[in-house]
Order: sequence, then C-alpha cells, then structure tokens
Amino acid sequence: MASSLRNIHEQIDGASYATCLKDRITDKLGLKNTFLGQGKPDIENNESLSFKFINDNDWHHEPEVDLTRPAGAGGIVSTPIELGKFIDALFGLQLISSSSLSQMLPNDGDNYGKGMHIIHFELTKGLGHGGAIDASRSLLAYFPEDSLTVAYCTNGELYQMEVLINLVLKVYHDQHYKLPTRKRAINLNESILKQYVGIYEIRPGFHIQIDLEKGRLIATVNGQSSELFAKAENLFFAKTDDVELEFVIDEKGLVDSLFLLDDTSRTRAKRVY
Repeated sequence: MASSLRNIHEQIDGASYATCLKDRITDKLGLKNTFLGQGKPDIENNESLSFKFINDNDWHHEPEVDLTRPAGAGGIVSTPIELGKFIDALFGLQLISSSSLSQMLPNDGDNYGKGMHIIHFELTKGLGHGGAIDASRSLLAYFPEDSLTVAYCTNGELYQMEVLINLVLKVYHDQHYKLPTRKRAINLNESILKQYVGIYEIRPGFHIQIDLEKGRLIATVNGQSSELFAKAENLFFAKTDDVELEFVIDEKGLVDSLFLLDDTSRTRAKRVY
C-alpha cells in the first residue's frame, strides 16, 4: 500500500518521492532531520545502526537494508521531535484540509483509516502509526482528547515499545506506575513445562489457556497469545507486559491453579481442564 502511494505521489507531482516529501512536508515545517534515506545508515552523518538483544545476553548488530529499496514503505528517516512536529501539523491542518483529515480518520467502529489507525493503550487510545525496519522500531500517536503527542524511536528494543508508552501515559495522567526491570529467563525441561498445560478460569467466561508449542509455553487470553519465560520453576513472565504467572502445585503434586501477579494485585485462576 505504501509503495503504491509513493508511486501516486510521484505521478501527481512529476517528481521523485524524496522531492515530494521535501516539498509537501519537510520544507513547509522546517524539518531538517526528516528525509528519504539513500543507501545504508551513515554513522558519520549521525545516523544510527540497529541492534538486537539476543538470548537475554548481548547486543548484536542487525545488518541494514539499503533504504532505497523500501522507499515509501519504510525508507523515511526521522527523529522523535520531528515526528511530533509532523503529526501536530497534520492535526493542526497545516498540511491538509479538514475534509482530507476526516478522510484519513477511521470510521466509527473501525480501527483502520487511511494512513493511520487507532492505537489502544491501557488508559486511553490514540491515532497514529508504527514503523519497523531492521531492528529499529518507532511509534507516533496523537491523543485528540488531551492534545497530546507521543513519538518514540529506538535502534534497539530492550523493553517492549508498548510497555514504555503505557508508562509515559500513566505519568502524564498522574497514575501509579512501575518502571520495568530486566527479567532473566531460565531454561526448564519440557517435562516440567508440560504439567502447566491446561485451561484456567479467572471467572465464568474469562479463561487463560496454556499450551506447549515446540518447547515454548504459550498463554492465550481473549485470542491474544504471548510466550511465557521461566523466572523460576513455577513462575513465568511475558515480555509484552509486566504481569507474571505463578503456578500452584497441590499436595498431590498436581497443578491446580495459577495466580496472575502484578504490582498491585494477585488474582487466582482455577484449573478447569
């Protein structure tokens, strides 16, 4: 889709996509660090390489894609400050008309619009879009009710992006928050993991399903699945949020329940299958 839109821009303006971006957006807003990438990142030009944290152990350089290849589908380089200026200008009608902005917004009942979608967080929801190339990640969200913009870029993800932005929003809304900590995973034998497989009921109609897939323990709630990592033999965590699962073994040596643990509560789920 983004590549098709790039082609449409070039046909309408009779110019390259890089020139379209410059004429339509960056020059108008005075953005000096937003441009269409040419080739691979150049650290001499203050551009960053990207890295992955492998096996909870060390950072590894991720080979970069030549940015002329993705072009409109991941080739734009920017900074959090300039991303924020862009979306503020977009919603401030400095770049397009009110009717054009309305066409971009998701219709009632839809999550996706044209060029942006609804992004759900714990306390609220915003409008924007994410980006990813190599090991770099970004997210840009605008919250109309608060006239708030959050822009995030990283060249190496240690903590889940959604976790960090949820923390930012809690700080902004003066809500209780807990800074994330690095949790080290340990390896467990598959025979230990197998005993936790089952369905656990928090309340009627609300279940947690635990499966074992290729040696990995998977928790599914409301159709959303996350891999669980062992912190201790009966204590697990997911990297997508700050919740831990503690499995309870009865006097017969059988797993009969689990507890969902966070910084403020301890919720029991009885094993029903």
